[in-house]
Amino acid sequence: MGVRLSIDDFGTGYSSLSYFKHIPASELKIDKSFIDHIKDGGHDLELVKIMIHIAHQFGLLVVAEGVEDESTCQLLKTLGCDYIQGYYFSKPLPAQEFERWLVNNSCTTHLAAGRSVSGDPMYPSDFTHPDHLIEQEELARLKRIETEFREGSRLLDSVGRAITIFGSARAQQDSWEYTQARDLAGKLASDGIAIVTGGGPGVMEGANRGAMEHGGKSVGLNIALPSEQQPNPYLTVELEFRYFFTRKFLLIRNALGFVVFPGGFGTVDELFELLTLTQTHKLDRRPIILVGRSFFEPLLDWVRGEVLSRNFVRPSDMALMTLVESGDEAFDCLREHHIVSANNRL
Repeated sequence: MGVRLSIDDFGTGYSSLSYFKHIPASELKIDKSFIDHIKDGGHDLELVKIMIHIAHQFGLLVVAEGVEDESTCQLLKTLGCDYIQGYYFSKPLPAQEFERWLVNNSCTTHLAAGRSVSGDPMYPSDFTHPDHLIEQEELARLKRIETEFREGSRLLDSVGRAITIFGSARAQQDSWEYTQARDLAGKLASDGIAIVTGGGPGVMEGANRGAMEHGGKSVGLNIALPSEQQPNPYLTVELEFRYFFTRKFLLIRNALGFVVFPGGFGTVDELFELLTLTQTHKLDRRPIILVGRSFFEPLLDWVRGEVLSRNFVRPSDMALMTLVESGDEAFDCLREHHIVSANNRL
């Protein structure tokens, strides 16, 4: 839809730090009350520095409100502020006068007249140049992506040996998938192996629950969705993602192996990405275990009958995954790959 959200009047009233976690904003606007006296140094200057740093860490662009003079504009430039707005450009105007102002004060005019500083754009959004808006939106997105990769990698590097478990978010607590994931994760946690999931309900909750019940590390990499998938309550380590591809990369990156329970489009997508990465040698060979013959056998029959028969994959590609009936068999398979202790008997 092309809609972007801004956190307005930041630092005052109801504009809370919690918004960074719960609102998919692309821009933060620093309230004028902090901008007015930054030239004097002191607390306002330090607070503005902190706000800009926090916003950039979350991949947000920063707008300074209420800028009225060139020296404040220059100082904000040195602090890394992305945009300014205020009487420095113009006081409020009637609609017709604003249209004339917009025509006569393009980005080029500001640069030529010294009304903005060199380097990063410091002029208000120019709606006559949509390409510029797209560029800035992409830059903000790249910052957010970088932050997700950096924070996620730092977090998972501290987890240690781990198995990633995939499966449906819609499985109920009394379902076969939930209980099998819970039992398997408990056995792995007892062997000192961390459990990593997508952090949501269903199979993911079952796996995280089993890990926590057995004193293991229970990691959830949740995704922010319009339907607001909530993190399950059995996480010892939690991180929320805005982008599926950064989340998926980190679900795969550090795992010693993967266990896939029945699921929907997301689960099947994760399975086939694992197979593709392994087939193309972008991922070193690790066990990929499918749990539930009645669910996965028809899928594998289709691959054999429609994909393998047409030589779209090689016969050896079918050996990239192992089909088992239960979590106990999955545990045995991981033991055969020396991921769990040989003396840990079921």
